[in-house]
Amino acid sequence: MSTVHLGTAYQREIYTDFVTDSGFLVLAKGLGLFQIVKALVELYASPKMLVFLLGATPAQEAVLQHLFTGGEEQLVGHVNFKILKNDTPSKNRYGGLQLIDV
Repeated sequence: MSTVHLGTAYQREIYTDFVTDSGFLVLAKGLGLFQIVKALVELYASPKMLVFLLGATPAQEAVLQHLFTGGEEQLVGHVNFKILKNDTPSKNRYGGLQLIDV
């Protein structure tokens, strides 16, 4: 596990509980929770693992895209209602982060 810099004990507790006990996390706005989401995406988004993030704001999407487009492989995809059902499996084949519009 990489070094995680979360500001509050509350954030660190959520992060630690998720990493050790679960694989599905639902969070709402507030309390600096985007920092937890960012840390979890950094930990799990890779070519071998697939992460879905639902309902991020455009500013949050920009932060996440900046984090993951520095490498050679494109790890960030975008899914919205225009993506056809047949296109989805090819997008998911390589892992990474899929940002889903609601």
